Amino acid sequence: MSSTNIHVILVEPEVEENIGFIARLMKNFSLEKLILLKPKVDIGSKAMVTAMHATDVLSGLEMLGLDLADLRHDYSLIVGTTAKEGGTEDLLRRTIFPWEISKSISEVEDEVALVFGRESTGLTREELEVCDLLIRIPTSENYPSLNLSHAAA
Repeated sequence: MSSTNIHVILVEPEVEENIGFIARLMKNFSLEKLILLKPKVDIGSKAMVTAMHATDVLSGLEMLGLDLADLRHDYSLIVGTTAKEGGTEDLLRRTIFPWEISKSISEVEDEVALVFGRESTGLTREELEVCDLLIRIPTSENYPSLNLSHAAA
């Protein structure tokens, strides 16, 4: 698995700065393909500033007016992110931790999608159902919500 086979997908991103921060993060890990599904903001100077030296990632991003389900057949593995613990009635499968994902990704030779949801509400139940694996970052029960760009890191 090459890092060029890993695509980062943001579903309806709402904060321009987060898009820039994620582009910067992608550049740190040699990821090149950023896809925005139905973005709620335009890419402007705020994203460019937070992207810093990763403006090439922003320049090459794709903006699509599609739902995540429309991309199902484009990827061998779709990895979604959630703040919810697996096993709750809201989730159909067990969640794994970030450190458990590398083996699953390394075994895939085709494209892999890492999917992040909206800043305000995350991924919907329907979007989570499209995912093959779900990652959850363990956080405090008192304040489990992470900023999108921090969760991506």
